[in-house]
Amino acid sequence: MKRIIYLVFLGLMIMSASTVFTQPHINFNELLTKAEKNPQIPIQAKMSAMEQGLPVNIYFPQGILIEALGLEKGQPVYGILTNPVHPFQGGQVAFFDEIQQMYDISSGKINYGNGVITNENLRIPKTDKSRLKSLDSLLLIPESSNDRVMAFDPQTGDLLDMDFIPPNSTVLSTPINAKLTPWGTISISDQIKDLVQEFDTTGSYIGYLAPVGGVNHDILDNMRGHTYKPDGHLLVTCAGGANQDAIVEFDSSGNYLGNFIANGAGGLNGPWDIWYREGDVLVTGGSSPEGIYRFDYNGAFLSIFSVDADFPHQLVELANGNVAVANWSSPSGVRIHAPDGTTLQLLTGVTGNRGVWELGNGNILTTNSDGVHELDRDTGVLVRTIVSGVAARLISIYVKPSGDLPGFFVTPQSINFGTIPVDSSKTDSVMVINTGNVVLDISSISSDHSMFMVNPNSTAIAPNDSQRIYITFTPTTIGQQLGHIIFTHNGPTSPDSVMVQGEGSGIGISNNEKFISEMYELYPNYPNPFSQQTIISYSLPKTSNVKIMIYNIKGELVKTLIDRPMPAGIHTVDWNVEDMSSGIYFYKFEANDKVFIKKMILMR
Repeated sequence: MKRIIYLVFLGLMIMSASTVFTQPHINFNELLTKAEKNPQIPIQAKMSAMEQGLPVNIYFPQGILIEALGLEKGQPVYGILTNPVHPFQGGQVAFFDEIQQMYDISSGKINYGNGVITNENLRIPKTDKSRLKSLDSLLLIPESSNDRVMAFDPQTGDLLDMDFIPPNSTVLSTPINAKLTPWGTISISDQIKDLVQEFDTTGSYIGYLAPVGGVNHDILDNMRGHTYKPDGHLLVTCAGGANQDAIVEFDSSGNYLGNFIANGAGGLNGPWDIWYREGDVLVTGGSSPEGIYRFDYNGAFLSIFSVDADFPHQLVELANGNVAVANWSSPSGVRIHAPDGTTLQLLTGVTGNRGVWELGNGNILTTNSDGVHELDRDTGVLVRTIVSGVAARLISIYVKPSGDLPGFFVTPQSINFGTIPVDSSKTDSVMVINTGNVVLDISSISSDHSMFMVNPNSTAIAPNDSQRIYITFTPTTIGQQLGHIIFTHNGPTSPDSVMVQGEGSGIGISNNEKFISEMYELYPNYPNPFSQQTIISYSLPKTSNVKIMIYNIKGELVKTLIDRPMPAGIHTVDWNVEDMSSGIYFYKFEANDKVFIKKMILMR
């Protein structure tokens, strides 16, 4: 009898235990921190959820966001964010079985990944798309819960369009930073795809911008923010792979040029964002040692700007010259620094900060893993939560090209003269194009290095016209030389510059020997995108038979621009579009055994 009672009791205990759900071993703060520092962890969690038919994330109208952020024993670990303003407060971790007991998930917006969403229209934030056309500029904020880019009013912070660039799971997977390119499209650095993707201003996908050839972890891995140098080159922060803890540089066609900032220069670790100031470049480092680093315009380390930052993400220069930094970890908030790096203030109305921007109304816009928020500039008190339930990222300004202004564009954007004997000379040139609708008045064209001379020293260029500027390198000493040709003009981007470099050698030649380009080069066409005409430039080291052909996206030949011998030097050829339809085209350059292909976009 005792044995029977014992077996019944044991059976009841087993049945009771089966209804108790196990909990993940990781705690909530640790889950969020690991996911933020290593994007492969949440992406593996999301992939596991999709394989098991489980949600990637769930959003409830009361501001609760549940997201797969970790993995334990093959099961997705979900972070439950219950406080959009302070994500670390009140958060929980759970497996999906426990979430089903805690919430009526049928009442939420459930994202199963790969575009499968239930209750998709649940609590769509109020937007005002009618204002998109009336504004000269927008703030663009990617969010990685749905992999899209949102648009906001830069004056008030109002949400204008949740889907300025709509979700596209085959193209975007954890977009971090969206920027206006120097040629008028939008580039997005994607942390998981390990590509800088390119979109037109309507949100349509163009293709990957960098690296050329697609994903290459020897070049980019675990990227975060990106920006453009004054010469138009693309800079991308890199926290993994062969270029770990470096700032990687590409030309405007996406060709890898090397590292603008070397691996770990000055102690840089886990870089997140880049900001050009007058006289230096600031970079945030998001891993230990954490801080903000100063570099010169050539990428050489200068000093530590601040060590007060705590896992800093984005930084921006404010109108008064101070620097605002989004600090993600404790003590979290928006930290305000003086121009010399001294900490002035910590705004804690929102924590877990990723992005930061100064609104036209004087307040601070900031993002975190559960939304977009507005802070009072003086007190740091929360003014409002504009959007919740999205993992918002870095903030950038998108300025629409409009108004009666000149436009400055130069191609190529750098010149390498190669090795030249001391006291000899080599001349090369750049083409300056006025892309605006009024005269481009270049009041000064100067060199910051005595071995590089420029001619002419000033000029005026009519709208849609161009002029060639000649640069001569005359080394007077042996060794590598680096300089800049600086253009001061009446356009909104003034001053602009072209980087020039060359090396003086001790091998003498007669003074009357001439030097020209040492290699075959095909330069980016301009404008790009274009509607009626574009200019293609190329250089030849010697007389060569040149063929330049235009192909459509199907690979069909649509135009041969040139097929004849050309002398050594830099040349240009125009493509005047007649009855071609909008789309992506490629131009192919052949000379001797050299073949180059570049992409361009026709937009009617």
